[in-house]
Amino acid sequence: MVFIGPGAVGQFFRNGLLCVALAAACEADRPDFGGPPSPSPSGDAGGGGQGGRPERPAAVDRPDADPTSAEPLPPAQAALWVALSAGQGATCPSARSFQLPDGARETIVGPSGQGDRIVDGGEHVVQCRVIPSPDIDGTFDLDLRLASGEIGNFHASGTGSDAGGTLQVDFSTTQLSLSQEGCTISVDTVLLGAVWIRSLSCPSLHDSSSPGVSCVGNGGLIFENCSN
Repeated sequence: MVFIGPGAVGQFFRNGLLCVALAAACEADRPDFGGPPSPSPSGDAGGGGQGGRPERPAAVDRPDADPTSAEPLPPAQAALWVALSAGQGATCPSARSFQLPDGARETIVGPSGQGDRIVDGGEHVVQCRVIPSPDIDGTFDLDLRLASGEIGNFHASGTGSDAGGTLQVDFSTTQLSLSQEGCTISVDTVLLGAVWIRSLSCPSLHDSSSPGVSCVGNGGLIFENCSN
């Protein structure tokens, strides 16, 4: 597990837009403190920008995953936060907030998406796929996975668009394993290879092995450099 540095090659949000280039090559367009998720190598949260939001971009083509491609596929990267609380009349052993990396919540709910990411270094810590749905124009099929530290596994799959969407969510920690169909999402940006979900709501996460366990889950996420 590594953190993205300011000179990495990749595909990432910049004030709501997606940049596909060397970070250094995009630097010329970056306003002071109003720019991209350009975190420090130390893993500390990057500065938050308050600049205005540009118009939504069109889908951006990415290098193919074919190993013979002239350009290597940049590693997938993500930020995730999930807050769990007990459901009505139930218990939730992990009633607390999880953030990967530290400061993920501020990154995801902030105005620009600027902040640290967890980058997959080949250990399959971050795996994701974001592709246009063949059924509905403007809708994307999402398959998002993150496993690191206390989060043994986070897996969300479903569909999303600018109007929102629904996901099947499976979430496990060292204490429990939860799942729910029909979690709702509020989408800031979704396009080929990347998604920014500002709000994830799962009001009835259940542990199938423990009927008395029911958690309410709220959070958000950013996944980038996903396969297509």
